[in-house]
Amino acid sequence: MCLIVFSWNRAGPYKLIMAANRDEYFNRPTITADFWKDNTGIFGGRDSKAGGSWLAFNENGKWAALTNYRESTAINKKKRSRGLLVSEYLSSDLDPREYSQKLDSENHLYAGYNLLLGSNGDIYYKSNRAKIVGRIEPGVNGLSNHLLNTDWPKVKKSRKRLENCIKESRHNLIERLFTLLSDDKTASIEEVPQTGLSIDWEITLSSIFIKSNHAYGTRSSTVFTIGYDNSIFFEERSFDSYCNEINRNSINLPPPLKKKIIIT
Repeated sequence: MCLIVFSWNRAGPYKLIMAANRDEYFNRPTITADFWKDNTGIFGGRDSKAGGSWLAFNENGKWAALTNYRESTAINKKKRSRGLLVSEYLSSDLDPREYSQKLDSENHLYAGYNLLLGSNGDIYYKSNRAKIVGRIEPGVNGLSNHLLNTDWPKVKKSRKRLENCIKESRHNLIERLFTLLSDDKTASIEEVPQTGLSIDWEITLSSIFIKSNHAYGTRSSTVFTIGYDNSIFFEERSFDSYCNEINRNSINLPPPLKKKIIIT
């Protein structure tokens, strides 16, 4: 997951409103969002190579979302898959604060990560590239491949657009959020961050929705809400059927595979 923008504990019917894009190599084996067969009560997409996830929730109202922290150094293949942070939290009896504290002694086992840990009452942010571990206060936040609310173009744009989606109308909110996630306009060379990649890659990765002919890009978009009555809406739109196209930049995306669940 490489972009997450979310509103938490604001006025209105939703306690949580989240819109997220997962960016990944096209050949990484993936199971689209569904209930997990070996973990009763967990729903979300799954990395079938390592068994973890980037965004999922369980029947007890816990949820977690993950992004990688972009670094120019090579990833040690002996490190644990970061997606296990999501699946192991949801399989545990720990609340967000307790799981955050547990990770203090385990951070070295993973490459750089950003993790959002949610429950019915709290969200905690955790990263092994930042000393700050925080309980999220009410407001709109954005997370990409650096720390929470880093001033990257895609983070700034998506936070502002989420605010507008919420203010403009409660009608068609879900489709408005998917429209937000479909924005493939890249930032200018003056705006992009410098994270150790080539300038061409920095520009390609600067859009909310990444189209690329380099076997990497946005593979799914998800809208996830939790009401103040604890009702859950989760819809994933997967573009995996399109990932084998030779040139993603030159043609429009086809209709995605949709997976939706509503729990009241």
